[in-house]
Amino acid sequence: MQYASGAAPVVVGVDGSRAATNAARWAVDEAISRNVPLRIVHVIDVEEQPAAPYDAFRLDVEYAETALRGASAAQILSAK
Repeated sequence: MQYASGAAPVVVGVDGSRAATNAARWAVDEAISRNVPLRIVHVIDVEEQPAAPYDAFRLDVEYAETALRGASAAQILSAK
């Protein structure tokens, strides 16, 4: 797919909530209408800890992945 050159992507943050899923659906339509990429993001708050092991954030990462998968599924359904 070719995107508008130099155009910024549509960015939407998700947290697994229904409102975030609705925002992802809106973002799909917006990205399509602008002919730009869509970026779906989730943020994990990591307090400053030197060399914190991955396991310390395992549940946060799993939750983030679930939220992103849910938003991606909404994106696919919205595009149909």
